[in-house]
Amino acid sequence: MPNLPLSQSEYVALINQAVLADNWNYALGICEEAVEAHPHYAEFKYLLGSVMAHQKDFEGAKKWLELSLVEQCDSIHPAAFQLGLIYITSQELMAAKKAWLHLDALDDKHYFNYFRFGMLFLVDNKFSEAVESLQSGIELNEEFPSINSDMTQVIERIKSVLKRNQYES
Repeated sequence: MPNLPLSQSEYVALINQAVLADNWNYALGICEEAVEAHPHYAEFKYLLGSVMAHQKDFEGAKKWLELSLVEQCDSIHPAAFQLGLIYITSQELMAAKKAWLHLDALDDKHYFNYFRFGMLFLVDNKFSEAVESLQSGIELNEEFPSINSDMTQVIERIKSVLKRNQYES
């Protein structure tokens, strides 16, 4: 009897378990298997892109996150934010802004928009505005603690640069 692919919910459960256990290689393998087993389920493309981003495979992450947006995955807003973040850290500002257009459907006071605006302030060297916006996003975001961690690191880097610049003046 051939092995049947797992259901979508079974794959999601395995991926979540792997991520919670900090077993990113296993999560990657499960995501790849899930995409192959359910090629029309865009959510798995989002998850695969997210795992690849966590593992610093930004080219792979871009590919899968872009596909998840094109196919309108259920997690379109996290996918759009994550894709834009990858682009902006790769100094591809126009691509980041394009990815972040999906966030326009959210209220301006949504944490993803605070994060987006904070990163755009940072690109424009508006450091205090960037910190304020990123901090507001962190305070509102209870859904994605890993993104809060990333944004906290950005804030710490900004403060470090500001402190160094003040010291050198």
